[in-house]
Amino acid sequence: MDAKKTTKKVPVTRRALIARINRKLAYARKKLCASRSPVQLECMGAYFILNTDKNEVVDSVNEPSHGDKSIKPSERAKDWLLALARELNVMGEWERLAEE
Repeated sequence: MDAKKTTKKVPVTRRALIARINRKLAYARKKLCASRSPVQLECMGAYFILNTDKNEVVDSVNEPSHGDKSIKPSERAKDWLLALARELNVMGEWERLAEE
């Protein structure tokens, strides 16, 4: 029997992925946050890591502004989120980010 193996990736929602990342970052007293307003998006990007001891931004994904005022994360921000999840080993190779 020559059955082709099809590997389907399991979808993981953005909210679940952020929760996984935050559980891992909590040991280092850090937290991943998503921008909630256009002003915050302009200043810090779609996602940023906050040091909870000092209440300061440690890392972020800044993107050039093109006048778009939507809060939806761009492809670059999604790639950054996925790279962070893989780096922290909170997302398996068999998982993918679910479409919104």
